[in-house]
Amino acid sequence: MAEREERAAARHGSELERIERNGPVFAAVFVASLAAGPIYVATGLVAAALFAPPEMAAGMIGDYKLLLIILFLAMAVGFFLAFIPNIVGTVAMARLAERWPPARTPVAWAAAGLLLGGLIVTAKSSHGSVGIDSECLLATSVACALIAWRFVRPDRSARLG
Repeated sequence: MAEREERAAARHGSELERIERNGPVFAAVFVASLAAGPIYVATGLVAAALFAPPEMAAGMIGDYKLLLIILFLAMAVGFFLAFIPNIVGTVAMARLAERWPPARTPVAWAAAGLLLGGLIVTAKSSHGSVGIDSECLLATSVACALIAWRFVRPDRSARLG
């Protein structure tokens, strides 16, 4: 009977350790997913302003209240679109960083974000042309990866642990 209780206590302790270890991963996925929509829209606005004629670019800034509403809606929509890719990328990179020290750098996380975004762009481009939206998706993927790295910080945990 005591042996069963000891195993249950050990299992419970390991579950608590797992939750504590994965806490930053969950926070990283949540914040990166919230930021994905506004980053995508902001990148699209900057890209459109850069490629637009100068007289048109000045009119693109428009009303700030409308821009705030658009960014808020983009946050809601972007969260749901980016949640699964952020889970996949963050968990994969966090696990890889535990085993392979070069994966602890922000450059490695940015490259992983670029790779995951590139896979999505490649899948999307097989159905049509690649445009500004693909560039926005790649920039958003890299930004989300760096946001996730900032929360997980595998370089810091490796030095402490």
